[in-house]
Amino acid sequence: MDTLGRLSEVAVYALGIIVSLILFALSYQLVLHPLKDYPGPFIAKFTDGYGGYHAVKRRLHLAIYFDHLKYGPVYRQAPNRLVFNTSSALRARIYAHTQFNPQINIFGTLERERHRQKRKIYGKVLSERSLRSFEPTMSSEIDVFLKLLLETKNEVVNVSPLCERLTTDVAGQLAFGQPLDTQTQERNRAFPRAMISMNGLVSIFSE
Repeated sequence: MDTLGRLSEVAVYALGIIVSLILFALSYQLVLHPLKDYPGPFIAKFTDGYGGYHAVKRRLHLAIYFDHLKYGPVYRQAPNRLVFNTSSALRARIYAHTQFNPQINIFGTLERERHRQKRKIYGKVLSERSLRSFEPTMSSEIDVFLKLLLETKNEVVNVSPLCERLTTDVAGQLAFGQPLDTQTQERNRAFPRAMISMNGLVSIFSE
């Protein structure tokens, strides 16, 4: 009985500590956090899962749009994340974090000369001449898409998955030079489904 009594006492103390830590964490997010004064969904003050949930549901863009309408041009989407809809945010101080990333990319480079160098590399692939040479390949993928639409006859069709497979096949041809055939081969559709599932994880762990 003494051993059981001690274990019970330890369990009570442990539970008390856990509850206290949870209450402290919640109180910190509400009262002391640097972003506490920014508006946003209440649940987003405590978890990154708010954005992750909408990303998994494939409606994050809609959630952001309606949240901006409700909360204004700047709102809190997660404990440590603000979402901006202002032109001034493009050159805000927050983008200074890219200076610490040794892998400079075209999307986060504010310095003009570095951006020009990166853009020059991408430009060879995305030039008008390159895209025109890619046009027949893209047209063939669109032909497959239209053929699948015609096969539905007069039925009501959800074109969202069809368009998703079309863009996946076009992007696959452009990026890898190989057909992914997600439009015509069911077994090849695991890749885009995995990408969609990853969106939620990226949203949750993007801090």
